[in-house]
Amino acid sequence: MTLVSSGLARSFDSDELDSVLAHEWVTCSPEHVTFMTTFELVQLVMNGVLRGARWPPAPQSSLLRVARVSRAAELTADRASALGQGPALTCRT
Repeated sequence: MTLVSSGLARSFDSDELDSVLAHEWVTCSPEHVTFMTTFELVQLVMNGVLRGARWPPAPQSSLLRVARVSRAAELTADRASALGQGPALTCRT
């Protein structure tokens, strides 16, 4: 579920708000939610939140790979916004 606050809605013009909503629309897709949830859990395990005391900590390089995959998913949502609103508007917003 994505919530849009009245402050967000007031701070953008109509085209900018459309750009934000296009990005958020993609993040609500079941594939994106499943993908991001999986990688958030992997990151938690690697950071030790869910691991037992006997597990060794994850190497820093593994954490960076997870962060890159997470960022790639967000860029996918940005690209969807750019398709509808144009890249300049998406970048500005």
